[in-house]
Amino acid sequence: MSKLVSIVIPTYKRVDSLNRAIKSCLNQTYTNIEIIVVDDNGVGTPFNIEVNKIINSYSDKRIKYLEHVHNKNGAAARNTGIKSSKGDYICFLDDDDYFMDDKILKQLDYLEKNSAFDGVSCGVIKNGATILDNKTGNLVKDLLLMNTKLFTTTLFFRAEVFKRISGFDVTFRRHQDYELLIRFFQYYKMGYVCEPLVFLGTNSGENMLKGENLEKMKAHFIEVFKYDIEKFGPEFKHKCLCKHYSYLFLNHAKNLQIKYTIINFFRCISLSPRHFVQFTVQRLKLKL
Repeated sequence: MSKLVSIVIPTYKRVDSLNRAIKSCLNQTYTNIEIIVVDDNGVGTPFNIEVNKIINSYSDKRIKYLEHVHNKNGAAARNTGIKSSKGDYICFLDDDDYFMDDKILKQLDYLEKNSAFDGVSCGVIKNGATILDNKTGNLVKDLLLMNTKLFTTTLFFRAEVFKRISGFDVTFRRHQDYELLIRFFQYYKMGYVCEPLVFLGTNSGENMLKGENLEKMKAHFIEVFKYDIEKFGPEFKHKCLCKHYSYLFLNHAKNLQIKYTIINFFRCISLSPRHFVQFTVQRLKLKL
């Protein structure tokens, strides 16, 4: 196989783990790659200066470095990388994650052999545990219910996909991958390599939204995809909304946002007390 694969790495305030991410790309068994590091820290900031030092420590011509003058967000950084890419395939790596050595080879091989799919995902290792989600095809319902493990770092696409669906929606501060994939599934299907090919790192939550900003993000997601939610019927709608509001309930409770915790408690109870208890228990178990 001689196809060029573009790997887009957006980076923001995670200098310590960026080096590891880049090295995991350089260590790939499939070598016909370009690595596009998009610095979203803002030119002249302390993090930008540190990223420059890291990039300058490499002499590999496969590394391309792009800088945003000012911080935009992860979606915008990935779009910058997509626009600059020259690959036949495009994939993404968050700066706190890293690839197994054969990640590119195995996903490329999958799409080369399976023309019915235009994207492919894979399993991950997180905190020492292997997470697999062997689902293929159209996964819109799973995405709306947040019942999928399609992490951005696991995704691998044919480049022509982005000619049709463009890139990420920059109005989404969270759920950027969900938004992109829901549009992807309007035209394409997703395959799956049923083994872990990515290590998910840990971070301090520096990009997490809280309080009113978190409320606005969820409201935006629900508004944008309200017709997608409604087309599956009223029972699905109640279940879906309850899932999102229970997510808000627990996040606000964790951050002592009392007003929003109460608001989302009553939202869930009015929709489906049974699902609220189910989703809350499930999420609490995952945190244990």
